[in-house]
Amino acid sequence: MEFLIEKVWKINNPVNIVDFGCGLGFMGIMLLPLLPKGSTYTGIDANKTLLSKAENIFKDSPYKTNFVKKDLTEYIPEKKYDIAVCHTVLQHISNPKKILEKMKDSVIDGGRVICVEIDTITAIAAQYFHGIRQSEILNLTNYQKQVEINEIENDIHDGHIGMKVPVFMQESGLKDIDVRVNDYVQFINPMGDKNKHENDVKSYMANPWAKKPGDKKSSIAWFMDKGYTEKEAEEQYNHQVAKYEYINKNINHDYILNARCLFISCGTV
Repeated sequence: MEFLIEKVWKINNPVNIVDFGCGLGFMGIMLLPLLPKGSTYTGIDANKTLLSKAENIFKDSPYKTNFVKKDLTEYIPEKKYDIAVCHTVLQHISNPKKILEKMKDSVIDGGRVICVEIDTITAIAAQYFHGIRQSEILNLTNYQKQVEINEIENDIHDGHIGMKVPVFMQESGLKDIDVRVNDYVQFINPMGDKNKHENDVKSYMANPWAKKPGDKKSSIAWFMDKGYTEKEAEEQYNHQVAKYEYINKNINHDYILNARCLFISCGTV
């Protein structure tokens, strides 16, 4: 973010930021110390508990902050900011284009809309497990099919949202679309710092792809109901089981690399 602020976006003067779906105010925590002095941060979220925690986090900080309890689908922009941001929010919303339009409407002429979103399919492919052949635990074609089925049926948890946001930005009328990828790769290294390794293991195990699959019969039936052939369904289930078993048996003593693949898209009004 420091590189983007200084070298890419070239933010040299104080800016007023609005964060769509702010949660605990993570983007405020990350951005405010890097932005010019006098910058402000407004967070919008529907979760009262998270907003209370965010207010508590910032209560003794030197930054000017404000938090608004509002469902993004109902929120109507009432003032203009220099920058509208969101962080891993659009993948959970049924109509991300509509929220992107609201972000655009919240920004002054010449201001920026910045979205940080994961591309799940890219992130799944960008993992490396040192002690096993990757093809034994992951079939990318089958996984992509699962992601696309979920996307069509639910219109949420869009597995390709990170890649789609720049297109949505262009279609919404934003200009000068620029896309970057977060460069951090988590290296789970049992031979490195023990505290870091412990934290990395805990973080990785919180991922949905580290969870135990359901029973075989119902899982295969679910896949087949979604359009998989019986062979594809069984193969997908077996890969999920193999990956779960490998991770749980080896994560404490094998090397794992996990690229987050967060796409940072920016457009100007």
